[in-house]
Amino acid sequence: MSFKYYRDVDRTPVNENDFLKINNKQFSRLCCGLPKGGLVLLSGLRGQGKSTFLGQTKLDLIDNGYKGLEFSLEMSNKKTLQWTILQACGKDNLKTTQTSNGKTFYEPKNEFIENKIIDWIGEKLELDDNQTFNAKKIEKQIIDRLESVQDVDFCIIDNMMRLDIAEYGADKLLAQIKFAKTITDICQKKNICLILVIHPTKVLQLVRIDNLAGAGELLNLASLVLILHKVNTDFRVKQKQVFNFSDSHPLMQYNTLLEIAKDRDFGNDDSLIGLYFEEESKRFLENKGENHHYGWEEKPKQSRIVELTPIDTDDELFGRPF
Repeated sequence: MSFKYYRDVDRTPVNENDFLKINNKQFSRLCCGLPKGGLVLLSGLRGQGKSTFLGQTKLDLIDNGYKGLEFSLEMSNKKTLQWTILQACGKDNLKTTQTSNGKTFYEPKNEFIENKIIDWIGEKLELDDNQTFNAKKIEKQIIDRLESVQDVDFCIIDNMMRLDIAEYGADKLLAQIKFAKTITDICQKKNICLILVIHPTKVLQLVRIDNLAGAGELLNLASLVLILHKVNTDFRVKQKQVFNFSDSHPLMQYNTLLEIAKDRDFGNDDSLIGLYFEEESKRFLENKGENHHYGWEEKPKQSRIVELTPIDTDDELFGRPF
């Protein structure tokens, strides 16, 4: 540790280039994006859509020119790949398959589409081999990877609660905090956005920011804290004590709400963003029926339309009399 004078501190003004862009317009309006060098905590009860939101976010990021690392401890690499391809496809590029017991599966219409998506992702996103959940080993993998390259913009860990953290100490919560601090420090020095999924502690009421595991320590580190709420019967009852929305409130018409529980840069705490869930593509939508086309799809070419004036006589055709 050392000291410096204020005159020696970097005085470059904060601007939108200090944030990674995602495609949700309302989120961009409120938060500008995901902070470079910052810690983003994503939480919510089981089944609220955390992996769905993460999957779409990483596609948005690579669509906007960023590169990242992904540690998916929730799903196998095969499942992660399948989910990613579905989200990248969009509804129009999917076909359905019915099982013998009536279940519906969705998949790309053909192998050509799947290959185009894989080629588009290319080297923009690296997925951990999922061979270990040992936190010390994962920490070393992250450190080694970040020291070997200079072009990583974001790092996703989904989720921290699955880590084997015994080597950090007997107290599980303190061990998780130590791990998070170590990775946050590395990412901050490299100006990388760290997106970390954490689960709330067991609560009987609506999940609030203070219910997040290791809340005190991790919240101090975090630049942005996001909580997902599925708008189901349980939420409709519990939200009365916090938001007290009527059943006819516009936000209650969505499938999921994204809560900005902490926003260090802009102070938009407690803001809510409504999201529709599209079953086929596993995407969250701002508006029903929207269909974002990721970079793997060729953009439709616009033809120039020239309006022709009807010609009645041969004289007009040649512009002169015979």
